[in-house]
Amino acid sequence: MSTQIQIAPKSASGIFGISDSAGVYTYYTTLTLAMAAAVSGQTIEMFADVKETAAVTITLKDGVNINGNGHTYTLNNSGLIHSFSAANSVVTSCNINNLNVVRTGSTGTLFDNSCLILGTNGTGIINCSGSTFRNLGSGCGIVFNSSSAHEINFATAYATTTWGAIAMYTSAGAKLNNSIGYGTSGGYGIRCHNGGDIQNCTGVSDSGYGIYGLAGNQSNSVGISVSGNGFYCCANSFNCVGRSTSGVGLEITNALNAVGCVGISVSGIGISANNALLYNCTGISSSSRGFQIVGNSKAYNITSKSTSSYSILSNASIIEIHNSTIISEWNNAGGIGISSNNTTIPSIILNSTFLLSNASAPYLFNNTAAQAVSTRGNTYKGGAAYSVLITQAIVATEDTQGNIFL
Repeated sequence: MSTQIQIAPKSASGIFGISDSAGVYTYYTTLTLAMAAAVSGQTIEMFADVKETAAVTITLKDGVNINGNGHTYTLNNSGLIHSFSAANSVVTSCNINNLNVVRTGSTGTLFDNSCLILGTNGTGIINCSGSTFRNLGSGCGIVFNSSSAHEINFATAYATTTWGAIAMYTSAGAKLNNSIGYGTSGGYGIRCHNGGDIQNCTGVSDSGYGIYGLAGNQSNSVGISVSGNGFYCCANSFNCVGRSTSGVGLEITNALNAVGCVGISVSGIGISANNALLYNCTGISSSSRGFQIVGNSKAYNITSKSTSSYSILSNASIIEIHNSTIISEWNNAGGIGISSNNTTIPSIILNSTFLLSNASAPYLFNNTAAQAVSTRGNTYKGGAAYSVLITQAIVATEDTQGNIFL
């Protein structure tokens, strides 16, 4: 018994093919024609690289998959068009596998010239295993349009714009999973501008934000930047990492919750927090502060470490620090635990451990004004006493059950 295997080569009649149930291919000269002919459950295969110069946008169909077989589809057109789109107000679920999409030649704005745009009020799951979306012009690799509730999985995108290699401009329930965005020339890796959730994603930039989380929720994701900030959180971030060489590792502003997050920087601040709630977070810097905590912030179970500066800068009395570890390995009188460059430090510091490397470095230091601080249950090693301007704010004695009322 013999078995015949049909391999679809590049054909004179077209380089896009759709096979029937018997494995016999019908070929098409353009992807537009192949998409028009395909029905749900079929896969359009690509057998050579394609360079399209006409004003052509391929509208994806629900249930129609694309297998690029490692080839590149390039749209080189100066117009305000996208390479691929998922239509507005419909369900579009499909796979785009092993395809490299390039968009070049356009200088349009955010919603004008992406590699893939996900339509307003549209839904569906699009899996992009082995595929890349590279914008060499002014647009994004992938953009979620207003009110898009699509889900994108396993995508890799590249762009030079601050709008993001992957841009989420949706306030709906969009999701981005297991994907990577690369920004160059100051471009952002992943930008969550209006909402949407990202999980297990990585954003990388040379000088912009690795991940810019202005809205939505970010979970188990990593933002990396060389001279910009690694990760920006302005809503909810869970178990995320921000890393930078000379910028801030993790920047947190007006955040509802930052839980289990890590910020690391070589010469910048590990974690910079303003009006934020911090839980179980770690900030590490080699030559700057592990943490900078300002505004109306509260920190619980954080770890702050600096190698050649004071551990925490904190300059507002309404700040609280609880159950935390504060480390400065700088063997210098400036290797302070918590310092202020204004006049006040946190008003409540409880059940924390200070580990300093210089016997002349104070555990707590403010600048010019006297301040009463509630400190209780703390452990101190290696440093010096508080600044003489700081006094104990707790004047109550324990009740019969050992309670202290602050």
